Amino acid sequence: MAPDWIDPDIEDNPWSKLLTLRMCLSHRTGFANWRYQTKNVLTFQWEPGTKTGYSGEGFDYAARFAERKTGRPWEELAQQYVFDPAGMRTPRTRRALVDRSPGQARRSRQPHQSGRAPLYSALQ
Repeated sequence: MAPDWIDPDIEDNPWSKLLTLRMCLSHRTGFANWRYQTKNVLTFQWEPGTKTGYSGEGFDYAARFAERKTGRPWEELAQQYVFDPAGMRTPRTRRALVDRSPGQARRSRQPHQSGRAPLYSALQ
């Protein structure tokens, strides 16, 4: 991942070069669950790959990496490779979701603390 993108918060940490997509998707990055838990600065809690600890931040890191690698927005990639093949016409990712009118999906004020996945599907 490092040749294509490193988050500015960890670019000076040599562990940043150890990160792999597999680590991000299997909760082995060493990141806290969410950045707000470390004063809004991404930091390592332990060396990547040495422990497992739930980290939604790792999934966000993977999404940002995919954007840099492909030059396409995460929402567009998710639509093409996940939602369209699954027949989902109106999904929303956490970054794209804003307060909606009644009857549609709604983002909580603190979505990271809710335990919900960062994917919502708007109701029709």
